[in-house]
Amino acid sequence: MRLKKYFLYVILTFVSVSMFTSCSSDDKEEEAITPSLSTTPTDVNAKASGEDVNITVKATSTWTTVIDDKVDWVKVKSSDIQAGKLVLTIVANTTLDSRSTSVIVKLDNTDLTKPIKIFQAAATASLVVSPMEVVDIPAEGKEYTFTVESSAGVDWEYEIPGEQQSWIKEKSKADKSLTLSFEANTGSQRGCYIVFKDKNKKASNFNVKIIQLKSENFDPNDPTQMGYTLQGSMKGSADLVGKHYGDVHTYMRKFGWDYSEHPNSSTKDHNEVDHIETVFDATINQYIFRFISHASSALDGDRGSMNDRMRNEMKTQTSATWYKLNGNWGESQILQWKFKIPKGYRPSTSFCHIHQLKAQEGDNGAPVITISLRGNNDGTNRRVQVIHSLGSDHSAGTKSLGTFVDNVKIEEFEDEWVQVSEEVKYDHHGKYRLVITRIRDGKVLIDNTQNDIDTWRKGAINIRNKFGIYRSYGGSGGQITNNIKDETLDLADFVIYEKDTNPSPAAHD
Repeated sequence: MRLKKYFLYVILTFVSVSMFTSCSSDDKEEEAITPSLSTTPTDVNAKASGEDVNITVKATSTWTTVIDDKVDWVKVKSSDIQAGKLVLTIVANTTLDSRSTSVIVKLDNTDLTKPIKIFQAAATASLVVSPMEVVDIPAEGKEYTFTVESSAGVDWEYEIPGEQQSWIKEKSKADKSLTLSFEANTGSQRGCYIVFKDKNKKASNFNVKIIQLKSENFDPNDPTQMGYTLQGSMKGSADLVGKHYGDVHTYMRKFGWDYSEHPNSSTKDHNEVDHIETVFDATINQYIFRFISHASSALDGDRGSMNDRMRNEMKTQTSATWYKLNGNWGESQILQWKFKIPKGYRPSTSFCHIHQLKAQEGDNGAPVITISLRGNNDGTNRRVQVIHSLGSDHSAGTKSLGTFVDNVKIEEFEDEWVQVSEEVKYDHHGKYRLVITRIRDGKVLIDNTQNDIDTWRKGAINIRNKFGIYRSYGGSGGQITNNIKDETLDLADFVIYEKDTNPSPAAHD
């Protein structure tokens, strides 16, 4: 009985083991490996300068890297299948366009693939010039070669400011160099910026600073050494002493000026006495013009109008013969003249102009530049002002400066001859410089330069220069309300220089 039970136990055990073994074999067949493939990262943003990119590849078998034959900027640097490491080299992008492609990782003997998207930024456009500045060009002139380094896609050119092209000339130009010739300088120190730029406007401009030294023989008071040519001049004459206003007018016309805007020009004005005389002045050793304006002993008007102002002025003529004394479009002029304000001159809060640059034609209402005397009506706070204004068509130029010189005390001028020098470029983007120097001691009372200002008027041919006394009554109706009095103003020694002469002056907007 015992033996039978033992035998049954052995049989059951054998059956169980057989069944277990059979089940285990089935499980191993069901656990066959499923192909898989993954990459990290799946997207690459590469720098324009190029770089190596590490890719981790997880795969159930060997794999292959596939790159399009047309793509020459992505390369396989190394591939370790066992370690699952792939290193791609992204070559530097020298173009100004970004680029992209896909690198394919393929699991061998399967259709399984994984794309790695590659994006590379465009190169930054660059333009570099050396030397960056040349600030010691000798006065006798010299040639300099500039080296130009630029990235692919940059097509460079250069620009010399128009007014500097007369002394800076191109000698030669190649892909990576520019040789310029700087001509001899007989005048003051001069300079500019030469602008190197990309025609495609992708690279930033590169500015090269240029300075040429002045000539050892340069005289800053001689406009001819700065390229200017004498156009005309006028002084008083001993022949005019004791003569009347008509004789002064005739004399001035021979030199391109005239004396026609004054009270003697109308029977409706205060015309019983002359308003100009010629006298000798020992301080400057020449005959000068003395302008006389009446407001207390009598009342002067404006060429017959006795309403609100008085005028006693000389000015340049504007016929074609005398265009050379006036500012024409595109020209530059230097105007030199002298004046003396008497002791106790009483201006007012209203206008009192002694000099104007004013259009003859076109928009000729407001003067371009005015030198004015100003003060309180009680005689305090007396000062010299310089005023810039625009015409009625403000869109033609830059903004009005208004009063840009103020609070220069008249006491510095009283009973003193001063030398005036005005440098003007006539353009909507012009220039005005004023220097006033006291002759007795050489003290500079005003030195002011304004660049990029509108010194033109729409429709004008001539910007004429005017001198004298032109002032307000303070009110209207022929009554003085601002406490002005009889005054004189001495004027002398008019000289005009010009460069960049307009060969055919015509109305210009």
